[in-house]
Amino acid sequence: MSDPALMVDEIFGPTIQGEGEVVGRYTVFVRLAGCDYKCNWCDSLHAVIKGHSRPWTRMSAQEVAARVEQLSPPCLVTISGGNPLLFDCELLISLLHDGGYSVAVETQGSVFKPWLREVDFLTLSPKPPSSGHETDWDVLFQCADAAFGQLTIKVVVFGDEDYAYAKEVYEQMRHQARFYDAGFYLSVGTPQVPDVVPDIMSDFRWLAEKVVSDRWPVAVLPQLHVLAWGAERGR
Repeated sequence: MSDPALMVDEIFGPTIQGEGEVVGRYTVFVRLAGCDYKCNWCDSLHAVIKGHSRPWTRMSAQEVAARVEQLSPPCLVTISGGNPLLFDCELLISLLHDGGYSVAVETQGSVFKPWLREVDFLTLSPKPPSSGHETDWDVLFQCADAAFGQLTIKVVVFGDEDYAYAKEVYEQMRHQARFYDAGFYLSVGTPQVPDVVPDIMSDFRWLAEKVVSDRWPVAVLPQLHVLAWGAERGR
């Protein structure tokens, strides 16, 4: 198997996963650089825009796996971005599995790669209207179909239009019997302002109350890492 180059924004940890199905889990993050989206409220522009804060690093899968091993013994490794589906991560996933690590991948589901079938946890986070992007349902379903391990759907909600979109995603998924057991999470959006904690908790209460009022059996979470560390990079 060839060792294709990966463009890396940052590798950090161990830390605690802050959102989704594996919230609270001890993890090492591998954040790959580059994205086919540029969301209006992106909280990781350093992984989207080249040179936004510091240079990206070209690394082989062997080098990335070696760096993960330096940071932690076998644990959960979260591969995120940007959009990690822009790269060939098959060898990296194989190396991590050989080392005893489990692998989670986070993506918006706008690009499909066959190696998704190798991951242990797949989080698809289709972007709502506030992002400025539209969902390609065929590609999203193709990504979901590839989930061999645990599948989670996570939608960021900033307001009523996003909430309605999240319900559409939920209905689309539930109409597909093969996705019925997927975990479904609503994530409170993180405002791009210096002091985000009060806004997050206010928005969390608003979103939780809407879900309870609608008797909609989904999970609602803030970004726990932001509550703990703010918008600090590498958390």
